[in-house]
Amino acid sequence: MKNFEHVSVKDHTVRFCVALSLGVLLAGCGSSDSNSNSLAASAAKYVGEFEAPCEQSDEIYLTSDGEFVYLKPVYTFEQRDSGSPVLNYWKDYTVHAPTDTNCTMPAIDTLTDWGENTLTLVEIVTMQGQEVAKVDVDDGPYNPNLSIGGAISLNGLTIPGAFFSDTFTGMDLISIEGNDLYWGDLTAATDAEGYPGALGPVPAMTRI
Repeated sequence: MKNFEHVSVKDHTVRFCVALSLGVLLAGCGSSDSNSNSLAASAAKYVGEFEAPCEQSDEIYLTSDGEFVYLKPVYTFEQRDSGSPVLNYWKDYTVHAPTDTNCTMPAIDTLTDWGENTLTLVEIVTMQGQEVAKVDVDDGPYNPNLSIGGAISLNGLTIPGAFFSDTFTGMDLISIEGNDLYWGDLTAATDAEGYPGALGPVPAMTRI
C-alpha cells in the first residue's frame, strides 16, 4: 500500500557561490535562511485534508467470502511548525463493500493511521508549468501496535500483517494546483539526484 519509491536522503540547504576573478564572492548568493523560508512557505500550501479516488484493494478482503473491498484514502498534512519545511502526514482509509465500486455508500469500516510519517521539502523547482517540491519521504508503519506476522482478522476483514508494519523511505515530487495535489510520476526517468523527472499526468488527490 506504500505510494513511494527511490531510496535516499538529501540535504539541499547548502548553496555555493562562484568566485569572481577578483576573488570576491557574488553578492546575494544562496542564503540558507531564505531557502529555508521559501521551503517552509511552500510546505504551508499543503496543510489540510486530501481525498484520493476510490480504489479496489488487492490485499484486504471480507473474511466471510474472500471478496476484495474498496478503499478511499484520505491524507491529512500538518506542518511541523510555521518555519519548518517538514510535513507530518497520516493516511486513513474508509473501507467499502466489494459492490460499492465508487465508494459512495456508507463505509463498512475505517482504517486509521497510527504511524509517524513525514515529507521533507528539499528544493522548489518549476516543472510542467507548475511549482513543484522535491520531497524526501519517511513512511512509518501504519500501526506499529499490530503484529508483523501473517494475516489479521479485524472487524470482518482479513488484512495482511505487512499492511500495518511496512515502512518506506524514498524520494518523490509533490505539487498543488488549486485544490488538486499531484505526486511524481514513478514510471518516469529520475533526475541526477534520484527524484522523478515528471509529475503524474493527473491529480492524485483533491482537497476536501
